[in-house]
Amino acid sequence: MASDDHPQLGFLMEMGFERTKAEKALRVTGSTSVEAAMEWILAHPDDDGSSSAEGDVRGDSETVRLNLTPEELEEQAKRLEERRVKRRAEIAEQERKAEIEREKNRRLSGKEIQDARDKAHQAEMVRYAAERKKEKDDDKKARQRILDVIAEDRLKKEAEKNAEKDKAAGLPTSDSLSRTTVSAAFAAPSGSGNHTQTRIQIRMMDGTPLTQTFGVNEPLGSVRLYAQLNRKDGESSPFGLMTTFPRRDFTDEDMLAPLSALGLVPSATLIAKRQ
Repeated sequence: MASDDHPQLGFLMEMGFERTKAEKALRVTGSTSVEAAMEWILAHPDDDGSSSAEGDVRGDSETVRLNLTPEELEEQAKRLEERRVKRRAEIAEQERKAEIEREKNRRLSGKEIQDARDKAHQAEMVRYAAERKKEKDDDKKARQRILDVIAEDRLKKEAEKNAEKDKAAGLPTSDSLSRTTVSAAFAAPSGSGNHTQTRIQIRMMDGTPLTQTFGVNEPLGSVRLYAQLNRKDGESSPFGLMTTFPRRDFTDEDMLAPLSALGLVPSATLIAKRQ
């Protein structure tokens, strides 16, 4: 007997009676009414509904006789109503607690999801910062390699030029001596004091300023190369460098000289000019 198909059974079970006892009460009373079934249950408190003796089910001409007075029936009905109200309150409280628990689980699940998203975002930011740092380091190393190659090439050309001059003048030549002389010129700071770096501003031909810090022993050609690589005036034509106070136009030979030897320490402003 399913409680969904038999509302009287569901009502009795809602009041807290065991299913087997409620089913037996309905069988015995012929399912005539819930009140009759409750009267039978109250009259048989020791019957758990598991026994199925003959005469349990009422026939068409058989009636169930209950030895309860009207006062006892009224008292029992009052107790049943109190029990029903209490049972419904218990069910409502269980539902309330279950809803609270579901809400806690929902919020906990939402917090875990948000925490996971935050951690993923933080990991992505750390990865992006590491990639950007690596790109900057790689760019810096690449620029330094270019500067080293240019400086080495200029040193080589200067040494070859000096060797040719010495040869034309009938003087003994030595490639190693020429290199040593040029290298010594680069390494000998003049008037740089204790400074190891200098701040150079290059004003391009369109007026755009470029500012960068260089080592005092770096050649002036490094400054021009930096300006060529970072110019934003939209041009690609070669240019020279000069100062205005005092006015001085730097030559190709000056491009090989260290910044300290050219008096561009601890800071200086250079003007780009067309060649």
